[in-house]
Amino acid sequence: MSDPRETQAVPQDPGRRSFLKVAGAGVAGSSLLTMLSARQAPAQVKGTSLRMLKWSHFVPAYDAWFDDFAKKWGEKTGVKVRVDHIPHLELPARYAAEFAAGAGHDLIYFVGQILTGQYYKNLLDLSDLANGLGQKYGGWMENAKSAAQVAGTWYAVPDFFISIPVLWRKDLFDSIGRPAPKTWDDLRAAARLLKPKGHPTGMQFSHCNDANHNWRALMYCFGVKETDPSGQNIALDAGTFSYNAPEPWDDPLSKTAYHDTVCVDGRDQMLHFRKFKCLYWTSAKLLRFEDNADWVLCVGEHYGYQRHPGHCVHRRSVLFLKDDFWVVVDRIEGSGTHRTHRIRLHWLGGDFPYRSGLDGQTSLQLETPDGPFHLAVFNAVGRPLSGEIVAGQDDPPRGWLSRYYAEKVPVPSLSIEVSGRLPLTMVSLLGPHVPSVTVSDSTWSVMSGERMFEFELAAGEIQLRSLKLISAPVA
Repeated sequence: MSDPRETQAVPQDPGRRSFLKVAGAGVAGSSLLTMLSARQAPAQVKGTSLRMLKWSHFVPAYDAWFDDFAKKWGEKTGVKVRVDHIPHLELPARYAAEFAAGAGHDLIYFVGQILTGQYYKNLLDLSDLANGLGQKYGGWMENAKSAAQVAGTWYAVPDFFISIPVLWRKDLFDSIGRPAPKTWDDLRAAARLLKPKGHPTGMQFSHCNDANHNWRALMYCFGVKETDPSGQNIALDAGTFSYNAPEPWDDPLSKTAYHDTVCVDGRDQMLHFRKFKCLYWTSAKLLRFEDNADWVLCVGEHYGYQRHPGHCVHRRSVLFLKDDFWVVVDRIEGSGTHRTHRIRLHWLGGDFPYRSGLDGQTSLQLETPDGPFHLAVFNAVGRPLSGEIVAGQDDPPRGWLSRYYAEKVPVPSLSIEVSGRLPLTMVSLLGPHVPSVTVSDSTWSVMSGERMFEFELAAGEIQLRSLKLISAPVA
């Protein structure tokens, strides 16, 4: 429920940006249409209005303080101020509705769900404000820029960061013989030992503020950014486009089939019950993670299809050979091996020129500014799998990228579909060269450019004990 609080104003003169220095948020294009058309705030604020959208703070006294602050500011400046507070989980839906309608609030507070990159075309350039604050207080953290900038322009102003200090119980760590955690991996290792003893440890995956803050704190430690500053994403998810467009564009890109993953029997991992609500939330498990000087291996599985016939489990192994080659193994297992299942693997390419059909394979080549990039898919014994590549298909929608709300551009979409009894395995190879593959029993030998590597593939998982990196002779 909204809680509108409106105040009347009496004149004076400080500008709106004085208010922004405290609010620290994005400015939405709504009632002040002249601001958006001119891409700047009005020279004279007296007699104008300011409508703000904020979350309902978990400390109600803070909302009371802020509303009083806004009221006093409005009285001094001659601005009619209205502050609306709604539960933070309702904010993303409100953003989408107001931006789609081109009407609503003038100043919005992103809180934990920071969506600057998605909606920047609906926001004003706040670079003068942000740069001034940076110069005054010693510069911005790089992560602040990642969350609030698009292409070097500030469209929002960060106003706080929660560092998420790790709190731990010494008695529980002593009970499993673990020292005080100094890294995130120390905490993960301890959590594995504590769970069997009745002390589960973890962080939630959800849209709530705490989940956003917690995962940002973790991922920032590993160099993760809100957006890729290079803009050269090779494979990526499609985005949103619109929640309110007529069919077939009524939020199709949120479905499993449009993501870079496997779809089983044409089903979604979760049931899309209505806009912004899914049922049967998918549970998942990390099985292995190893980071070495030359390679990284991550193995996990999810159980989103277990509620359907066959009780399928999707396991994905990702081997990254630093710094330019990926092996992605997707394996579907289940009960009742006599049942035939239809498995579809999808990859969405970046916004680059492309071509297909290299060396007789159904493969995708992207022509990036840094050179060609190839993607090919094989079965468990190393035979190339056939598929199709489309871009910009309207009905049903496919081959579209929506980086920003209500905007879409055609990009190549590669889909590979196989049918058969479980288990079924598909191996994707991604890198700067057309791969040459030979398979003997479960040993894969892959030539890519001037190097060759080998790995064992057992039960759909990459076994690192047999991995070799070998410099290949230059032809």
